[in-house]
Amino acid sequence: MRGSRRTANTPFEAAAEKVYEVEAIEAKRRKGGSTEYYVRWKDHPPSANTWEPMKHLEGSEELVNKFEKEWQDRYDAAEVNATRDREKRRRAEARAAQAIRDSPLEQAQHLNRISVAAAAENAAVAAEGTCAPHSPHSSA
Repeated sequence: MRGSRRTANTPFEAAAEKVYEVEAIEAKRRKGGSTEYYVRWKDHPPSANTWEPMKHLEGSEELVNKFEKEWQDRYDAAEVNATRDREKRRRAEARAAQAIRDSPLEQAQHLNRISVAAAAENAAVAAEGTCAPHSPHSSA
């Protein structure tokens, strides 16, 4: 049989040559330095879904590109939401800190700290025996 072309003669060989149609790309992952896509096969149950490298998805580039665009849109939306959440949290923390500063107790404690500092300063001045003039027109 020299020079003859061999054809698939077993069901396994025939199945290996069969081309399956991609219905949708469900997800993607990085594995071993390359990207794999989780493929839903047309006319097959979800249990038949498989992870496939791009080289196995010849002819399905449009579906892969559509998935990539949708994935990027979801990623961008998630980033926007995360940024918005961080900003909301920062504003809430600032409001809480301001509420504490504005509370009557905090105001009283602040005035007390100022009074204590002023009293300490006055005591230091008195200990030195000097007194600042009360007005610029006072005579010495």
